[in-house]
Amino acid sequence: MAKSFVELVVSSPYILLKGFLMGYLAGSGEKARYYFNRKSGIESETLKDHLKNWLGIENSVHLCLDEELAKKLETAIRENHEKLGMEVISRRKIIDAGFELKARFFDEDGAKHFRNELNSLKGRLSVTVTADGRSAIPAWQDVGVGVMATLPPYQFGIDAKVTGPLDELLEFHRKLSAETLVDVSEIQLTFENE
Repeated sequence: MAKSFVELVVSSPYILLKGFLMGYLAGSGEKARYYFNRKSGIESETLKDHLKNWLGIENSVHLCLDEELAKKLETAIRENHEKLGMEVISRRKIIDAGFELKARFFDEDGAKHFRNELNSLKGRLSVTVTADGRSAIPAWQDVGVGVMATLPPYQFGIDAKVTGPLDELLEFHRKLSAETLVDVSEIQLTFENE
């Protein structure tokens, strides 16, 4: 069974919360999985948060972590509020996560290999293919330099939405982010009572 994760939003500079979390884990001896949203490709910020970060006045950090650890960390933050000024703004239970992908290949073998990779996820993650097929490449997209650098006249495209438990989804998202022929969106979280 997948672990239960929650998203905490903490009023704190990122480096202070990260240091506090590292110290807490080292002191307690606990092993835990945690993900800072901005560093892990998880969508969570509003336009207001983006503006604050852009202007350099970052004041809230979104953090996804195991539900049991979140309770303990909340208590530790509350107990150290006077010293550090950190406080938990919100806590929401994550029930699901998902992202969209667009893969483009210039040979049928690459597309077939990618389809097999998506099919191998069954049982762990849910994959909904929204488009899959061969399409012609418009002449205006052929911007190769010289005769040897032209594109083939067609491409194979696969568009899909992948959903599932956060920790497994993040692992697959990281893998696809490194691929040059696959574009992935940020991970969207689904919360309890939404």
